[in-house]
Amino acid sequence: MSAPQEAVPDLLRRFVSTPHFADVVLEGIPLSVQTNDLQIVTEMQRSTSQEVNLQFSRAVLVRVIRDHDAPVQNSEITMLSAGPLVTLVVGTGTALALDCERREILGFLSSSVSPERLVRELLPILLRRFSSFALHERPGQATPAI
Repeated sequence: MSAPQEAVPDLLRRFVSTPHFADVVLEGIPLSVQTNDLQIVTEMQRSTSQEVNLQFSRAVLVRVIRDHDAPVQNSEITMLSAGPLVTLVVGTGTALALDCERREILGFLSSSVSPERLVRELLPILLRRFSSFALHERPGQATPAI
């Protein structure tokens, strides 16, 4: 007889549902937002602009998971960048990753990061990087060393 099988914990929050969604424009870039936090969608809709940069016809997918179990330390922002990939880390409980080639942002927010900070500070950092990549760098072209 075998031991009863226990559910494997989803520590990476891969299967968290994101029932709240909205199509918005930030920094001139159309975004298709999915989240488990209604306050994030509300703040995004409040901050959306009408002007769309015509260079960006396809929306960037933004999937943000509010992780109430994450550590709530809220310190300075660290940005790691390698070609089309950019990661923002805020303290120990918040991380946002941008894949410029796939046009996707995936983020995990601790409860200490407000929707306002996400929309007014963190996402604009990533969207400016996306804009720079999309307008100035070509796929397959080496990025100059800094």
